[in-house]
Amino acid sequence: MKIFALAVGIVASPCGLKTLALSGSDIDNLQLADGAYAEQLAFEIAKEFENSPEVFLQQISGLSNRDLKWISNYLFHAYSYGDIKTLQMTLREIGKNEIDEKAKTTLNDVSRWVSQYISEEKESGYFQYKNPTYETPSRIPRLSTWKINVVLPSNRNYKGVLDIYAASGMRLLSCECLGLAESNGPMNQYKGNTPTGIYDAKLAGPHSNTYSYGPYKYVSTTPQSGIAHDAGRSGIWIHGGDPAPASSAGLPRYPLRPTYGCVRVSNSDQSAIQNVLASQSQKSGVLEITERN
Repeated sequence: MKIFALAVGIVASPCGLKTLALSGSDIDNLQLADGAYAEQLAFEIAKEFENSPEVFLQQISGLSNRDLKWISNYLFHAYSYGDIKTLQMTLREIGKNEIDEKAKTTLNDVSRWVSQYISEEKESGYFQYKNPTYETPSRIPRLSTWKINVVLPSNRNYKGVLDIYAASGMRLLSCECLGLAESNGPMNQYKGNTPTGIYDAKLAGPHSNTYSYGPYKYVSTTPQSGIAHDAGRSGIWIHGGDPAPASSAGLPRYPLRPTYGCVRVSNSDQSAIQNVLASQSQKSGVLEITERN
């Protein structure tokens, strides 16, 4: 089954996916995907569901409640990027059709988990406040390579600031960014909020999934110290992606969408980041992510 093969492939090798038969160990990998890899997994699961919702439900029938919860979680977060009402309507329409009892039980379980996730999101994030502003220096001490500084608020529903500095210490770019995960979970948790720390960084891509990652090159990172390193997290990228729907316009993070632990910027800022870093003589640099109250 494609979506489970993808889950295993993402964890084992983001560059080389391989097809595996569905098994309990394959399902376990759904919870291991992190960062950009988890976002791609949610995108692929949503595609499988959209292609044939009834077949999708039949394929996942018989899985444990824990496994259905994970699949429902990915499905909800993929649709919350666009229109969650479409997912709810599709689930209701399937319930009106003639489906076997096993698939009907699965439908009820998925619908229940999706409803729970919707309730949790409404409780945690729907309010209107101004984003905090941070004073960031126009120049920092000279470095051996370029550096990206990301300052995120402790309340991740708000936007942070991303600055790029040349090796000379001069600031080259400043833009808004978001370090909020779909779960708004702790930084040391897989798929949790963007973790603080020091990373090696370089340009990569662009990725074929422009909806999730934007049409330009993204910044790929490797944790060197801090929470991401200590917690064994991976796939923490700086990337763009389609904006949040207009229904999210009242949220302080708008128009940026949550990720699974990455740093999200707008597509226009992603283009600017690509151009600035591509113009530097050094091919790799440093990313430092910090948090302020």
